Amino acid sequence: MKTADEFNNEIAGSEELRKEFNAAYPDALDAFLKKHDYGADVKEFTAFVRAHSEGELDDDDAANAAGGYPIFQVAK
Repeated sequence: MKTADEFNNEIAGSEELRKEFNAAYPDALDAFLKKHDYGADVKEFTAFVRAHSEGELDDDDAANAAGGYPIFQVAK
């Protein structure tokens, strides 16, 4: 199983994987994580992302996230 850092690096390095992630978020994220051998569930994944994100969401970003905009920003 992949660690959070390994999984993050894999997504960062693959446009195809980023597209698949964005299509899976949020409803099919658990299946996406399992398919790609990431050793955590959605709750753990979200905690990792939040711990490695800068700052907090403002109201506009929170509204976008609630509407399905991925909170996971992949470095290019």
